[in-house]
Amino acid sequence: MRLFGLSWLFLLWLNPNESLQQNEIKCQLTLPPLRGTRYEPAYRSLFSPGEKIRVTCGEGYWILNTQTTSTETTCKNDRDWTIRPVCEEVTCSHPQALYLDHWGDSGQQQRLGDTVTYRCGSDYRSTDGAPWATCTRDGWEPNPLCQAAYGCKRPPSISNGDIKTSAKYHYQHKERVEYICQQYYTMEGGPFKTCINGEWTAEIRCHQNCRVPEVPASLRIATDVTGNQIRKGQHLTFACQDSSHVIKGNATIECLENGQWSNPLPTCEAALGCWRPPSLSDGDIKTSTKYQYQHNERVEYICQQYYTMEGGPFKTCINGEWTGEIRCLPAKDCRRSPPPLSHGQAKPGTRYPYRHNDKVEYVCDTDYGMEGGPFKTCVDGDWVGEMRCRLAHGCGRPPPLSDGDTKSRPKYQYQHNDKVEYICQPYYVMEGGPFKTCKDGEWTGEIRCLRPCTVNRDDMNRHNIQFKHRRDDKLYSEHNDVIVFECKRGYRHDGAVGMRQTCEHGVIHLPTCQ
Repeated sequence: MRLFGLSWLFLLWLNPNESLQQNEIKCQLTLPPLRGTRYEPAYRSLFSPGEKIRVTCGEGYWILNTQTTSTETTCKNDRDWTIRPVCEEVTCSHPQALYLDHWGDSGQQQRLGDTVTYRCGSDYRSTDGAPWATCTRDGWEPNPLCQAAYGCKRPPSISNGDIKTSAKYHYQHKERVEYICQQYYTMEGGPFKTCINGEWTAEIRCHQNCRVPEVPASLRIATDVTGNQIRKGQHLTFACQDSSHVIKGNATIECLENGQWSNPLPTCEAALGCWRPPSLSDGDIKTSTKYQYQHNERVEYICQQYYTMEGGPFKTCINGEWTGEIRCLPAKDCRRSPPPLSHGQAKPGTRYPYRHNDKVEYVCDTDYGMEGGPFKTCVDGDWVGEMRCRLAHGCGRPPPLSDGDTKSRPKYQYQHNDKVEYICQPYYVMEGGPFKTCKDGEWTGEIRCLRPCTVNRDDMNRHNIQFKHRRDDKLYSEHNDVIVFECKRGYRHDGAVGMRQTCEHGVIHLPTCQ
């Protein structure tokens, strides 16, 4: 019996119950560790009071309590750690500073290494001069972000210029002074310099002007000039008074910053003429040529059929030489058919491929009118010519006809392709017509009413003539009627106007007998 009791106590000592074990546990770790956290030892989660572990943080993390990346922490009797064994991400919050005028993020926290653009308020400057701040383990750098801006000492002097007002010994940040140049000098930049954080900004220079030179009678200044001063960088261009003379030297000179001109004045000399112009391969001169040409005369060239011109079309005689680059190059054929036309079509053609300068005529469908056109031309391999077919416009009342009228009562509006018939007054003969047609808003068709001729007795008596045939003895003779006259008894024809005359649109010439 005693032996059994001892055995039971030994087993109890070897296998303590679970509740007793839990009463001895004081500190616990969560495995696996949180992101950015590493433990040593790495695989234990239960620790007794007095036991230590090392906590190491990864890049961008730290132990918030100590703001370090590695530390030791000890298990305490109250089941807590002397230092909380968790690595947290290093972040920077939005700075609260009255001197900030602008902060580039929207208020969220930034991570280690992140940068944010910022701008300091008026009268402040960024500490290191850069417009951005960086999140570090020590907070935002630079620290402080902004500092009071520096003032400036007396502003610098400039050559050939002065400060407009009296200068002070000290200027505040953003104060400015105005400069002026001395007489006969022109300012480049400026006119203000501004004190910005201890330094005067802006480049100002005063350049000496150039005096407009006096030119000889043979030369003239072609540039518009006001006054007798020219600024640095400006130019003067010269030309000869006589168009038969040419410039010798530089026709254009520039004013330099020292008040001097870049080149001496040019001179004028008589220009040379030219002999016959040169021939052009695969081309010709448009007009007949001469043996001698004056300075500035020019000739026009054209290329032969199926060639296209590069440059040109003129060559000009300049002081004894023909100037102007011209070449005639073989033109490409149009190997594509003429392009289609919406609501229209090209008139049938027999040529394929089409050669350079060949034309194709287009027509629009019934009830459609054309804008542009009517031709497309093959030009060096491409079809050229803009046109379109759109619904044709109608017409208003038909136009009046002198000495005539419409056969029926006219309307106020007509459709495209409508026709109106005209008639002439009695004894009037119609030329053209008798119809005018409404074509896309316009009345087409040429019509004239040709006037008759009248021959009265008084006119014939003054000319001593009479009708030869009784049939001609009438008040009106229509256009193209032939009338034959004869002299009265006892008179002879003077021969100036023939006895046989034709009525032409109301006019007939009478012969004379004496």
